[in-house]
Amino acid sequence: MKELTFYPLARTPALVAACMYLEERGIRVSDRADASVTHLLLPIPKFDTEELDRLHSRLDDDITFVGGNLSKGIDLLKDARYLAENAAITADCAIRLAGQGLKTVFRDLPILVIGWGRIGKCLAAQLRGLGADVTVSARKDADRAMLAALGYQAIPIEGLETCLPRYRIVFNTVPSEVISQQQVRRCRPLAAPLRCRAPLRRQSARRICRGACSVGSASATMSATRSVLSLTLTVNTASPRP
Repeated sequence: MKELTFYPLARTPALVAACMYLEERGIRVSDRADASVTHLLLPIPKFDTEELDRLHSRLDDDITFVGGNLSKGIDLLKDARYLAENAAITADCAIRLAGQGLKTVFRDLPILVIGWGRIGKCLAAQLRGLGADVTVSARKDADRAMLAALGYQAIPIEGLETCLPRYRIVFNTVPSEVISQQQVRRCRPLAAPLRCRAPLRRQSARRICRGACSVGSASATMSATRSVLSLTLTVNTASPRP
């Protein structure tokens, strides 16, 4: 039986972190794509198919693929624990990035979280832990009822325009643009509409959120207008668990 051996398809910051994580736990990571490799690490959410085709002849037919949106192998985007952990880390990093644009603390700060999915839930909980005045916008009546039961202020997504001026930071966790640029201009000074997309692995969390640049496995972009700080967080990682 072969020794468990991983090989990364690419040298992205996320896959480098994944390899370090595996090696720290005594799992072999090969620097060559050969017949000894049992598991091939693929970037999430997509990977270079041409590079994969090039390597295929050097790998065993029974190799296990580890990545996302896969028809075979280990699909991390179907792993509930992976998705939950990544949502929590994405929320943590989004809060750190938003905090860089503020000249005040989060305590009692009026903040709006749009969406009540995995990231929205993590954001709301972490922000409330910081003492922020958190409102969550959700589409479903059942979600707003649960939010109220949990002690959050809850509002429908429809009709957000009239509420936006109240908030200093707006986190948009839904996959679509529910706030127009015209609506952004009506936000309070230093309000920061923040889009949170894609997961982030714990191994990279310590190295990100140092500024508006690519650090670790997060890429952040800040742009300021006369009255609005607009900050967009885009995260693209793939660090599997053995």
